[in-house]
Amino acid sequence: MFQNMTTKGKLATILVISFILHLVATLFLSHLGDPEYWPRIMQTVNSGNGIYGLDGNYYTPIWGYLLSFVDMVIQTFGLIPFFGDVFESLLPLETTAMKAWIVSPEIASATKMPLVICDLIVGYILFKIVSDFTKSENKGLTAAAMWCFCPIVIYMSSVQGQFDTISTLLFLLTVQLLREDRSLLAGLSFGLAVWLKLFPGVCLLLFVAYLFARYDNAGAIKRTVMAAVGALIVTIILLTPQFLNGEMDIVFGFFTGRMNTVTEYEWYNTLVSVRLTLMLLLMIVLMVWSFIGMKRRTEDLDRYLYLYGGTLLAAATIISRGYQYAPSFMAPIILFAMISDDRRSYGKLFSWMSILLIIDAFFSVGPSLLAMASVYFGVVDPAWLSDISVAFLTTIGYSSSMPIGVVTAIAWAVMLWLFVLYAVSDLFGERYPRFRAIAEKMRIMKEEPE
Repeated sequence: MFQNMTTKGKLATILVISFILHLVATLFLSHLGDPEYWPRIMQTVNSGNGIYGLDGNYYTPIWGYLLSFVDMVIQTFGLIPFFGDVFESLLPLETTAMKAWIVSPEIASATKMPLVICDLIVGYILFKIVSDFTKSENKGLTAAAMWCFCPIVIYMSSVQGQFDTISTLLFLLTVQLLREDRSLLAGLSFGLAVWLKLFPGVCLLLFVAYLFARYDNAGAIKRTVMAAVGALIVTIILLTPQFLNGEMDIVFGFFTGRMNTVTEYEWYNTLVSVRLTLMLLLMIVLMVWSFIGMKRRTEDLDRYLYLYGGTLLAAATIISRGYQYAPSFMAPIILFAMISDDRRSYGKLFSWMSILLIIDAFFSVGPSLLAMASVYFGVVDPAWLSDISVAFLTTIGYSSSMPIGVVTAIAWAVMLWLFVLYAVSDLFGERYPRFRAIAEKMRIMKEEPE
């Protein structure tokens, strides 16, 4: 039946089925961490303290503004009677990293459904991009399905409620606007992307190089200035309230708070500092590399804009590694798997990483994922769920001394590094055949055992 559908029908089917999967996950599964912070931010705004007036929002400003808008709609129409509650039967969970305060299905839907919609839009955009570059609608449908049915993508939007999918959407939108010669709008989109998640900021030099490779110097300078004006407008609008309230330092807490690790072990603190320094230096090198590589290209610029940008975006997520950033690097891997010259290697990386990432995510919370379904829908007994969740988290989960999930976490992190190395070697090797020959030989040697 599916094979007999038109392309539009197949795409619509993919999006509808993905929406149903997202909806079921939203209503019956919940991470007992991040989703609890979103109502707290809403209540902070309601109390007249802005998005940073009280503890609760540890992110860059746009997510706080989006939650404020959702809260305004909720309050205006009286849609949600309460945001959540503490359940006594789940209090033993607080001996681990979990909370007994469980958001209501209504507030979970209100905060997560915008992310679900973004997931579907990203799936559609990936279909358009891949169809455009490969001239194959079937490959475009494959790309859309890879994204829409990727377990970790569904998990991050519908279970943990993290907003990296919006960042991915804004990155793809910025690239498309640059391709369409709409520099001002591209700057606006880029500004939004950076102030939502800082990762896309690593593409700044790449975008400038693209303009200079595509247009003459006068045209490139004009468009660069227009894009800068767009980004500046967004920045001024977003940060003025924080500047007036003296909260500018908190705005950057999303970045600095994840960079600083202070423990009782001085050697570990030093190791973290050294790693951070090396990673930042690596990002600077990659940004310069992408600038030079793009500026020297004379053809197929649009395709390479996605490939260079995807490499930078994936590399940036390694600075503060965590499975929660998966939507920021899984989309680039899909693009490499579909529009690069080596689809096989990237396709395999995508498949393995999808599996390992969702295992890593599960080991961080265990059976407590069913807490919302337990207390609001009676799916399982809350006391039993609490006992089994505590047992899981303290024996093999991330609250234990030897968490098994660490193995999968290390495995997918290594694969993410492999993706970046593969991508850099492929893009670098296209301009330097001798390097490409060495890289290909190494890759063949890696694949021989299969």
